[in-house]
Amino acid sequence: MSASVPDLLAELYPRQLPGAPSKVAAAITKASGTSFAAGMNILPADRRAGMHAVYAFCRVVDDIADGLWTPEQ
Repeated sequence: MSASVPDLLAELYPRQLPGAPSKVAAAITKASGTSFAAGMNILPADRRAGMHAVYAFCRVVDDIADGLWTPEQ
């Protein structure tokens, strides 16, 4: 993963823009560097956004479990 999830969230999420959560989820998926991001690109837009959200959630939970987040984050 090129950027950590906490760094991506700090960079992208505080901006109160329409669609910001889906943009953050897509950025987390893309930054993960896995084949999931490429595979999701073939999905229709509405399904792709949902899959990005599920993947991003799982990624964050995994990073928390791995101890990659500090309590301050």
